[in-house]
Amino acid sequence: MENETWIAFANGYEVSNIGNVRSIDRVVQTAKKPLKLKGKVLKAAIDKKGYKRVAIMVDGKLTTLKVHRIVAKAFIHNVNDKPQVNHIDGIKTNNHVSNLEWVNNSENIKHAFDNGLMKAKRLHESHRSKQTKQGIERMCFLRSLGMSYQSIAKEVGVSKSVAMKNIKNYAIYTN
Repeated sequence: MENETWIAFANGYEVSNIGNVRSIDRVVQTAKKPLKLKGKVLKAAIDKKGYKRVAIMVDGKLTTLKVHRIVAKAFIHNVNDKPQVNHIDGIKTNNHVSNLEWVNNSENIKHAFDNGLMKAKRLHESHRSKQTKQGIERMCFLRSLGMSYQSIAKEVGVSKSVAMKNIKNYAIYTN
């Protein structure tokens, strides 16, 4: 069994290489007298995106932090100052130091696509899209007839940039 190694990361808290967070024994000054508090491993909650979070007190205010980011900051040197932490196995609750790496946004997205964690949506299936598949096909058809992007946009009631984007990306999303 692996040894659990602890590193202090905030005043009164430690994080381990296997992804646990704990408070340490401490004395808190109350209005009447000092109060001795026993340290304990904190229970992590799962947020709406599936990541483990813990609540800690920072400067007298309750703050929630993502456990994988605490582990990465404590145990993984971020040589290239990359902004995101990737779960190598794709399991968001596996916060073991060996499962985490610093990445940039494009590396994180590529990893998600390569490992089936994220799927490309067809343009008309995006929750943001107001276009139907038939509408996009109509724009492509009008373009094949030689109509300008501006004319197509006016014809279907979208901006020129939306028409251009839909037409240019159509081949990508029809594969």
